[in-house]
Amino acid sequence: MKPVSHLNFFFFFFSLLFSLFAAVAALAGRPMLAGSNQLPVPAPLDVKRITYTCGVLKPLTFWYYACSGRDPRLPYVDGCGLRQRFPNIENSFPPAFRRMLRQRMNMTRDDSHRLLLMSVSQCDPHTTYQRVKWFEERAMHGNHTVCWPDFPDFSPRDFEEFGGVIAALFVRPETIGFAVPRRFMDLPPGYLSKQRIHYIYHASYSYQKLQSLRTDFRRMPIFGHEDILYPPLGHVRDHFDTWGGRVGRLLLASMRRSTEYGCSYHRGCVCGRQRAGYGEPLQPADYSYAIDHWLRSLVTNKPFAVTFSDVPDSIAPTTLWLSAE
Repeated sequence: MKPVSHLNFFFFFFSLLFSLFAAVAALAGRPMLAGSNQLPVPAPLDVKRITYTCGVLKPLTFWYYACSGRDPRLPYVDGCGLRQRFPNIENSFPPAFRRMLRQRMNMTRDDSHRLLLMSVSQCDPHTTYQRVKWFEERAMHGNHTVCWPDFPDFSPRDFEEFGGVIAALFVRPETIGFAVPRRFMDLPPGYLSKQRIHYIYHASYSYQKLQSLRTDFRRMPIFGHEDILYPPLGHVRDHFDTWGGRVGRLLLASMRRSTEYGCSYHRGCVCGRQRAGYGEPLQPADYSYAIDHWLRSLVTNKPFAVTFSDVPDSIAPTTLWLSAE
Protein backbone atom coordinates (compact mmCIF):
# COMPACT_ATOMS: atom_id res chain seq x y z
CA MET A 1 0.00 0.00 0.00
CA LYS A 2 1.34 3.43 -0.91
CA PRO A 3 2.19 5.75 1.98
CA VAL A 4 -0.06 8.79 2.32
CA SER A 5 1.86 12.00 1.74
CA HIS A 6 1.66 14.89 4.18
CA LEU A 7 0.06 17.01 1.47
CA ASN A 8 -2.72 14.51 0.85
CA PHE A 9 -3.30 14.15 4.58
CA PHE A 10 -3.72 17.88 5.10
CA PHE A 11 -5.96 18.12 2.05
CA PHE A 12 -8.18 15.35 3.43
CA PHE A 13 -8.24 16.94 6.91
CA PHE A 14 -9.25 20.41 5.70
CA SER A 15 -11.86 18.95 3.32
CA LEU A 16 -13.41 17.08 6.22
CA LEU A 17 -13.33 20.20 8.39
CA PHE A 18 -14.93 22.30 5.66
CA SER A 19 -17.71 19.73 5.20
CA LEU A 20 -18.38 19.76 8.92
CA PHE A 21 -18.73 23.55 9.03
CA ALA A 22 -20.96 23.49 5.96
CA ALA A 23 -23.26 20.94 7.58
CA VAL A 24 -23.49 22.99 10.77
CA ALA A 25 -24.28 26.12 8.78
CA ALA A 26 -27.00 24.34 6.86
CA LEU A 27 -28.58 23.01 10.03
CA ALA A 28 -28.40 26.43 11.65
CA GLY A 29 -30.55 27.92 8.91
CA ARG A 30 -33.29 25.34 9.12
CA PRO A 31 -36.66 26.34 10.54
CA MET A 32 -37.38 25.13 14.06
CA LEU A 33 -40.55 25.08 16.09
CA ALA A 34 -41.23 26.29 19.58
CA GLY A 35 -39.87 23.16 21.20
CA SER A 36 -36.29 24.23 20.53
CA ASN A 37 -34.07 25.65 23.25
CA GLN A 38 -33.33 28.80 21.29
CA LEU A 39 -33.99 32.16 22.93
CA PRO A 40 -37.32 33.67 21.87
CA VAL A 41 -35.78 36.50 19.84
CA PRO A 42 -38.25 37.71 17.18
CA ALA A 43 -37.17 38.38 13.63
CA PRO A 44 -37.46 42.04 12.56
CA LEU A 45 -39.92 43.06 9.87
CA ASP A 46 -38.38 45.51 7.42
CA VAL A 47 -41.31 46.26 5.10
CA LYS A 48 -43.69 49.23 5.34
CA ARG A 49 -46.75 47.19 4.50
CA ILE A 50 -47.36 43.48 4.07
CA THR A 51 -48.56 42.64 0.57
CA TYR A 52 -50.26 39.44 -0.55
CA THR A 53 -50.01 36.95 -3.39
CA CYS A 54 -52.79 34.56 -4.38
CA GLY A 55 -52.85 31.17 -6.08
CA VAL A 56 -55.04 28.14 -6.69
CA LEU A 57 -54.65 24.96 -4.64
CA LYS A 58 -53.34 22.10 -6.78
CA PRO A 59 -55.47 18.95 -7.09
CA LEU A 60 -54.79 15.83 -5.02
CA THR A 61 -56.78 13.62 -7.36
CA PHE A 62 -54.94 10.29 -7.02
CA TRP A 63 -54.48 10.45 -3.25
CA TYR A 64 -58.00 11.69 -2.63
CA TYR A 65 -59.72 8.95 -4.63
CA ALA A 66 -57.45 6.26 -3.21
CA CYS A 67 -58.37 7.25 0.35
CA SER A 68 -61.86 8.72 -0.02
CA GLY A 69 -64.37 6.99 2.18
CA ARG A 70 -61.69 5.86 4.64
CA ASP A 71 -61.60 7.62 7.99
CA PRO A 72 -57.95 8.61 8.62
CA ARG A 73 -58.56 8.70 12.38
CA LEU A 74 -59.04 4.94 12.62
CA PRO A 75 -55.91 3.19 13.95
CA TYR A 76 -55.96 0.37 11.41
CA VAL A 77 -55.85 2.68 8.40
CA ASP A 78 -52.24 2.40 7.27
CA GLY A 79 -51.73 4.06 3.90
CA CYS A 80 -54.61 6.48 4.44
CA GLY A 81 -54.06 7.54 8.04
CA LEU A 82 -53.39 11.01 9.39
CA ARG A 83 -49.61 10.50 9.37
CA GLN A 84 -49.73 9.82 5.62
CA ARG A 85 -52.47 12.19 4.54
CA PHE A 86 -51.67 15.35 6.50
CA PRO A 87 -48.09 15.74 5.18
CA ASN A 88 -49.55 15.08 1.72
CA ILE A 89 -51.45 18.40 1.81
CA GLU A 90 -48.19 20.10 0.84
CA ASN A 91 -48.75 18.73 -2.68
CA SER A 92 -51.71 21.11 -2.96
CA PHE A 93 -49.63 24.21 -2.18
CA PRO A 94 -49.44 26.68 -5.09
CA PRO A 95 -45.92 27.00 -6.57
CA ALA A 96 -45.69 30.67 -5.57
CA PHE A 97 -46.52 29.74 -1.98
CA ARG A 98 -43.68 27.21 -2.00
CA ARG A 99 -41.30 29.87 -3.23
CA MET A 100 -42.38 32.16 -0.40
CA LEU A 101 -41.71 29.42 2.16
CA ARG A 102 -38.25 28.91 0.69
CA GLN A 103 -37.28 32.54 0.28
CA ARG A 104 -38.88 34.12 3.36
CA MET A 105 -38.94 31.25 5.86
CA ASN A 106 -35.88 29.34 4.65
CA MET A 107 -37.99 26.22 4.35
CA THR A 108 -37.40 23.48 1.80
CA ARG A 109 -39.97 20.93 0.70
CA ASP A 110 -38.34 18.36 2.98
CA ASP A 111 -38.60 20.82 5.89
CA SER A 112 -42.31 21.42 5.37
CA HIS A 113 -42.98 17.68 5.01
CA ARG A 114 -41.06 16.97 8.22
CA LEU A 115 -42.88 19.69 10.16
CA LEU A 116 -46.29 18.60 8.89
CA LEU A 117 -45.52 15.06 10.01
CA MET A 118 -44.48 16.35 13.43
CA SER A 119 -47.71 18.33 13.63
CA VAL A 120 -49.75 15.11 13.62
CA SER A 121 -48.30 14.08 16.97
CA GLN A 122 -48.28 17.63 18.37
CA CYS A 123 -51.94 18.34 17.64
CA ASP A 124 -55.16 16.61 18.63
CA PRO A 125 -56.46 14.11 16.02
CA HIS A 126 -59.76 15.94 15.47
CA THR A 127 -58.01 19.18 14.50
CA THR A 128 -55.64 17.36 12.14
CA TYR A 129 -58.56 15.48 10.61
CA GLN A 130 -60.46 18.73 9.95
CA ARG A 131 -57.39 20.21 8.31
CA VAL A 132 -56.92 17.13 6.12
CA LYS A 133 -60.54 17.29 4.98
CA TRP A 134 -60.28 21.03 4.32
CA PHE A 135 -57.36 20.64 1.92
CA GLU A 136 -58.52 17.42 0.29
CA GLU A 137 -62.04 18.64 -0.46
CA ARG A 138 -60.93 22.01 -1.84
CA ALA A 139 -58.11 20.53 -3.87
CA MET A 140 -60.51 17.94 -5.29
CA HIS A 141 -63.06 20.52 -6.45
CA GLY A 142 -60.31 22.68 -7.94
CA ASN A 143 -60.21 26.40 -8.61
CA HIS A 144 -59.99 27.23 -4.90
CA THR A 145 -57.95 30.39 -4.41
CA VAL A 146 -55.95 31.15 -1.30
CA CYS A 147 -53.74 34.14 -0.50
CA TRP A 148 -50.68 34.54 1.71
CA PRO A 149 -48.30 37.33 2.80
CA ASP A 150 -45.23 38.02 0.70
CA PHE A 151 -43.31 38.90 3.86
CA PRO A 152 -44.84 37.07 6.85
CA ASP A 153 -44.57 38.89 10.17
CA PHE A 154 -44.02 35.64 12.07
CA SER A 155 -41.92 32.48 11.86
CA PRO A 156 -42.74 28.78 12.33
CA ARG A 157 -41.35 29.00 15.87
CA ASP A 158 -44.14 31.40 16.84
CA PHE A 159 -46.68 28.54 16.77
CA GLU A 160 -46.77 25.28 18.68
CA GLU A 161 -47.00 23.22 15.50
CA PHE A 162 -46.68 23.74 11.75
CA GLY A 163 -50.33 23.12 10.91
CA GLY A 164 -51.11 26.31 12.82
CA VAL A 165 -48.51 28.16 10.75
CA ILE A 166 -50.20 27.13 7.49
CA ALA A 167 -53.64 28.06 8.85
CA ALA A 168 -52.31 31.51 9.80
CA LEU A 169 -50.63 32.11 6.44
CA PHE A 170 -53.66 31.38 4.25
CA VAL A 171 -56.28 34.15 4.07
CA ARG A 172 -59.42 34.66 2.02
CA PRO A 173 -58.76 36.41 -1.32
CA GLU A 174 -61.80 38.68 -1.13
CA THR A 175 -60.47 40.20 2.11
CA ILE A 176 -56.88 41.13 1.27
CA GLY A 177 -57.98 44.76 0.92
CA PHE A 178 -59.32 44.84 4.49
CA ALA A 179 -57.48 46.43 7.41
CA VAL A 180 -56.53 42.86 8.36
CA PRO A 181 -57.29 40.03 5.89
CA ARG A 182 -59.66 37.37 7.18
CA ARG A 183 -58.75 33.75 7.76
CA PHE A 184 -60.65 30.69 6.52
CA MET A 185 -62.94 30.07 9.48
CA ASP A 186 -63.40 26.37 8.66
CA LEU A 187 -59.62 25.72 8.61
CA PRO A 188 -58.72 25.03 12.27
CA PRO A 189 -56.15 27.52 13.57
CA GLY A 190 -53.18 26.71 15.77
CA TYR A 191 -51.96 27.85 19.17
CA LEU A 192 -49.22 30.40 19.66
CA SER A 193 -46.02 29.41 21.38
CA LYS A 194 -45.89 30.72 24.95
CA GLN A 195 -42.09 30.77 24.91
CA ARG A 196 -41.79 33.58 22.37
CA ILE A 197 -41.93 37.36 22.39
CA HIS A 198 -44.76 38.16 19.98
CA TYR A 199 -44.83 41.48 18.15
CA ILE A 200 -47.55 43.19 16.16
CA TYR A 201 -45.98 45.51 13.60
CA HIS A 202 -47.49 48.50 11.83
CA ALA A 203 -46.94 46.62 8.60
CA SER A 204 -49.16 43.82 9.90
CA TYR A 205 -52.29 45.76 9.06
CA SER A 206 -53.51 48.72 7.05
CA TYR A 207 -53.06 51.54 9.55
CA GLN A 208 -55.55 53.99 8.01
CA LYS A 209 -58.26 51.37 7.58
CA LEU A 210 -57.74 50.10 11.11
CA GLN A 211 -58.11 53.62 12.48
CA SER A 212 -61.64 53.68 11.10
CA LEU A 213 -62.39 50.46 13.02
CA ARG A 214 -61.44 51.89 16.41
CA THR A 215 -65.11 52.35 17.31
CA ASP A 216 -65.59 48.59 16.94
CA PHE A 217 -63.52 48.19 20.10
CA ARG A 218 -64.04 51.42 22.05
CA ARG A 219 -66.49 54.32 21.88
CA MET A 220 -65.78 57.60 23.59
CA PRO A 221 -68.42 59.25 25.84
CA ILE A 222 -71.17 61.15 24.04
CA PHE A 223 -74.35 62.97 25.06
CA GLY A 224 -73.43 63.25 28.72
CA HIS A 225 -72.24 59.68 29.24
CA GLU A 226 -69.23 59.59 31.55
CA ASP A 227 -67.90 56.11 30.78
CA ILE A 228 -66.09 54.88 27.71
CA LEU A 229 -68.13 52.13 26.08
CA TYR A 230 -66.62 48.76 25.20
CA PRO A 231 -68.32 45.86 23.44
CA PRO A 232 -68.78 42.65 25.45
CA LEU A 233 -65.75 40.38 25.78
CA GLY A 234 -67.36 37.67 23.66
CA HIS A 235 -67.99 40.14 20.84
CA VAL A 236 -64.38 41.35 20.91
CA ARG A 237 -63.02 37.80 20.87
CA ASP A 238 -65.30 36.83 17.98
CA HIS A 239 -64.09 39.85 16.03
CA PHE A 240 -60.39 39.09 16.49
CA ASP A 241 -60.99 35.40 15.77
CA THR A 242 -61.79 36.26 12.14
CA TRP A 243 -58.48 38.03 11.54
CA GLY A 244 -55.79 36.13 9.67
CA GLY A 245 -52.09 35.83 10.39
CA ARG A 246 -50.57 35.92 13.82
CA VAL A 247 -52.30 39.23 14.61
CA GLY A 248 -55.72 37.64 15.00
CA ARG A 249 -54.45 34.76 17.15
CA LEU A 250 -52.44 37.15 19.32
CA LEU A 251 -55.19 39.67 20.03
CA LEU A 252 -57.72 36.89 20.56
CA ALA A 253 -55.45 35.28 23.16
CA SER A 254 -54.96 38.68 24.82
CA MET A 255 -58.66 39.26 25.45
CA ARG A 256 -59.55 37.53 28.74
CA ARG A 257 -61.58 37.79 31.90
CA SER A 258 -60.04 39.89 34.65
CA THR A 259 -59.16 36.84 36.76
CA GLU A 260 -57.27 35.23 33.87
CA TYR A 261 -54.51 37.84 33.55
CA GLY A 262 -51.18 37.30 35.24
CA CYS A 263 -47.62 38.62 35.28
CA SER A 264 -44.81 36.23 34.41
CA TYR A 265 -42.01 38.79 34.07
CA HIS A 266 -39.48 38.29 36.87
CA ARG A 267 -39.15 42.04 37.47
CA GLY A 268 -42.88 42.51 37.87
CA CYS A 269 -45.56 44.29 35.88
CA VAL A 270 -47.54 47.50 35.94
CA CYS A 271 -50.83 46.21 37.29
CA GLY A 272 -54.50 47.00 37.19
CA ARG A 273 -55.59 50.45 36.04
CA GLN A 274 -52.15 52.04 35.94
CA ARG A 275 -50.68 53.28 32.67
CA ALA A 276 -47.60 51.39 31.51
CA GLY A 277 -44.81 53.10 29.61
CA TYR A 278 -42.40 51.76 27.04
CA GLY A 279 -40.56 48.66 28.17
CA GLU A 280 -42.98 48.12 31.07
CA PRO A 281 -45.19 45.00 30.88
CA LEU A 282 -48.83 45.71 31.64
CA GLN A 283 -50.97 43.24 33.54
CA PRO A 284 -54.39 44.71 32.68
CA ALA A 285 -57.27 44.89 35.14
CA ASP A 286 -59.56 43.48 32.44
CA TYR A 287 -59.84 43.19 28.67
CA SER A 288 -60.83 46.86 28.25
CA TYR A 289 -57.41 47.92 29.54
CA ALA A 290 -55.78 45.47 27.14
CA ILE A 291 -57.76 47.10 24.31
CA ASP A 292 -56.66 50.57 25.42
CA HIS A 293 -53.02 49.48 25.54
CA TRP A 294 -53.21 48.01 22.04
CA LEU A 295 -55.06 51.02 20.58
CA ARG A 296 -52.45 53.28 22.11
CA SER A 297 -49.82 51.46 20.06
CA LEU A 298 -51.60 52.37 16.84
CA VAL A 299 -50.54 56.01 17.15
CA THR A 300 -46.90 55.08 17.65
CA ASN A 301 -44.44 53.86 15.07
CA LYS A 302 -43.21 50.96 17.18
CA PRO A 303 -44.30 47.32 17.47
CA PHE A 304 -46.69 46.13 20.16
CA ALA A 305 -45.32 43.27 22.27
CA VAL A 306 -47.27 40.44 23.91
CA THR A 307 -45.72 37.78 26.13
CA PHE A 308 -47.13 34.68 27.80
CA SER A 309 -44.06 33.77 29.88
CA ASP A 310 -40.95 35.27 31.43
CA VAL A 311 -38.27 36.73 29.16
CA PRO A 312 -34.57 37.46 29.76
CA ASP A 313 -33.67 41.08 30.45
CA SER A 314 -31.32 41.09 27.48
CA ILE A 315 -34.20 40.73 25.01
CA ALA A 316 -37.08 42.24 27.00
CA PRO A 317 -39.31 44.46 24.80
CA THR A 318 -38.65 48.20 24.81
CA THR A 319 -42.02 48.94 23.23
CA LEU A 320 -45.55 48.99 24.63
CA TRP A 321 -45.89 45.55 26.17
CA LEU A 322 -48.81 43.42 27.34
CA SER A 323 -48.34 40.51 29.74
CA ALA A 324 -51.04 37.97 28.88
CA GLU A 325 -49.90 35.01 30.94
